[in-house]
Amino acid sequence: MRGAAGERCPRRPARCRRGGELLAESQVLIGPRATASAKEVSSDVFHLGANSIDTGGIYLTGDRERLVKRAFMDGAAKVVLLVDNSKLTRSAPMRLADLAEIDVLVTSGPVPKGLVRACESDGVELIVAEPA
Repeated sequence: MRGAAGERCPRRPARCRRGGELLAESQVLIGPRATASAKEVSSDVFHLGANSIDTGGIYLTGDRERLVKRAFMDGAAKVVLLVDNSKLTRSAPMRLADLAEIDVLVTSGPVPKGLVRACESDGVELIVAEPA
């Protein structure tokens, strides 16, 4: 790729533009068009957000994002769940996935002992980020 003056420009990651309804509170596209588009995407890594995680799985507060997130998870070689420590102690009603369906859990901790054991048992890499 070349810039206006002919200099070589660094390669940028591809950006996909997909249809659907924008869910303002979480900045996620939802709906049939977004889900259909997500099913066509294959990725090396999918960075996932959720409202709650515990030994029983990964949860959302509602059903509107579930199908799109599920489609992106299914198309990814590796799923990384990114949650702050508040998500480790709250509950949410909508089950998205089993713990074993993610590859890496990144959080700000502290992580409850039961969740540490469940991650070890399910082969989930646990990364606790240090404060800056």
